[in-house]
Amino acid sequence: MKKLTISALITFIALSAFAFDWPISNVNKDSFKSYFGHLRGSKISTSLVFKEPDTVTASENGRLLIVISDTNDDSDFFPSTLGTAVIISHEDNLLSVYGNLDDNSLTTNDIKETFIEKGSTLGITGNTAYQTDQNNLEFQIIDTKNSTAINPKILMSRMESELKYYLSDISLVNRNGQIFSLSTNRTFSSGLYKIYQKRNAVVMPAKTSVLFNGVVVDELSYNTVAQENGKICINGSKKKYTSDDIYPRDDLFLLGETMLTPGKITLGLMVTDSMGQTSTLNYNITIY
Repeated sequence: MKKLTISALITFIALSAFAFDWPISNVNKDSFKSYFGHLRGSKISTSLVFKEPDTVTASENGRLLIVISDTNDDSDFFPSTLGTAVIISHEDNLLSVYGNLDDNSLTTNDIKETFIEKGSTLGITGNTAYQTDQNNLEFQIIDTKNSTAINPKILMSRMESELKYYLSDISLVNRNGQIFSLSTNRTFSSGLYKIYQKRNAVVMPAKTSVLFNGVVVDELSYNTVAQENGKICINGSKKKYTSDDIYPRDDLFLLGETMLTPGKITLGLMVTDSMGQTSTLNYNITIY
């Protein structure tokens, strides 16, 4: 197992027994305030943030790595906004991170390597993190070997349903930064274009795909977020995209990019949620 790539590791866990449990009880489609991959501040979020205060339990057997306060660490993967947090190490170089806990509710001591049993209570959510309203758990899964954050939703048991994600307000942006709305434009000059939609502040897809005459030409996966050269990145089919690429403005969200060559084509757009449900749009456009 320790020699598996991150994609193979995710596939193995997801297809086996969903080794990790949800860290709070009764999780459903309405449980989340902010999704993995969402824009938080100026960066791509590496956390799932829950809506309601609750008792927090360990998602898997492991050993206590550290209990941190809101000022112990200010890296992208462990931002100071976590507040008081418990970090547990697991097999296969994985860490689970439980942020925004109430200091007085912690049940763990600060002795490193203390065994933590799956399902044992760690504390309750508090107000130690820099969140704007409710006191919510901030939950992360980190792969230390690959310097990668893993979307917790793909390692947990499946929910009965997901909030529906809709494609809307699609626009193309050329190399010069010119924005063309597909609601009013169907003819474009040839060249490389980034394809955006209006950002959804509530729901987040697991994958976005751009298709050229039915063939996938770019695909962005939100199974993992990597950190390279100090920047958080999302994997695309051909390149890695930074926070600035994914969210160039507060109201835009990148679906992918493609080279448009002269001719009449069908431009297809598809988003997929963590349950495999898809939403699609197709546009017949002319390239000169």
